[in-house]
Amino acid sequence: MNKYYYGFEYWDGVSTTTGQPNGATGRMSIAGEIVAFRTKSDRTDWLNGQCNSYGGRISCTKKDLRSLCLGESMDEFEEMIDNAQFNCDEM
Repeated sequence: MNKYYYGFEYWDGVSTTTGQPNGATGRMSIAGEIVAFRTKSDRTDWLNGQCNSYGGRISCTKKDLRSLCLGESMDEFEEMIDNAQFNCDEM
C-alpha cells in the first residue's frame, strides 16, 4: 500500500465554494485543488513554494480533504483522490 501526503490549494478565499450542492446534504465544496505527494519533504517544498492564489496552501489528511469537498459524493471524492495520486505518480 502506498503512502501519500496531501495538500490543498485554495483557488480563492478560504470560504469560497464551487460546484453544485451535494444532493443528499445540500453542502458545497470549497474551491480548490487537491495535490498528492510521495514524501513529506516534497509536500513541505510545495507548501513553501510560490502560491498565486488568495487563499494559500495547506497540508491535509484525507479526512481534512473530505471536509473541504462536501459537495461531492463519496465516489466522486474517492475519484478526486485517485486522480491526485495518479498525477503524483506521473511526476
